[in-house]
Amino acid sequence: MNIYYWFFEKLCFFKTGKYTCIEKSTPMKLGDKAWLMSTMIKLVAKCLTFWYNMYNVQHVRRNRRQPVYVSEHEYVPESKVWQMIGNQGPDWRQARVTLDSCSGFYVSSL
Repeated sequence: MNIYYWFFEKLCFFKTGKYTCIEKSTPMKLGDKAWLMSTMIKLVAKCLTFWYNMYNVQHVRRNRRQPVYVSEHEYVPESKVWQMIGNQGPDWRQARVTLDSCSGFYVSSL
């Protein structure tokens, strides 16, 4: 399993940001998995807000699922807090998730 790190910028004040994606290329083969994982995020509010794009996901795999996990421990996706299934169109969409109280957390996505 490969792990890629997300790098976050505050979007609310500057209305700018960055994104990351995983692109399949050789030597990857069917069944390989890669995780995107954030660095430790200090909890300031109990709401996680992020943007996602799932356009033409049927070309990758029918009924593609995109889960997001939150964990208090690095490399251990503990709680699935959000999931979207299938093609969501060409636009970037916003998602919000209410989090349980903890001092800090990691966000990961398969």
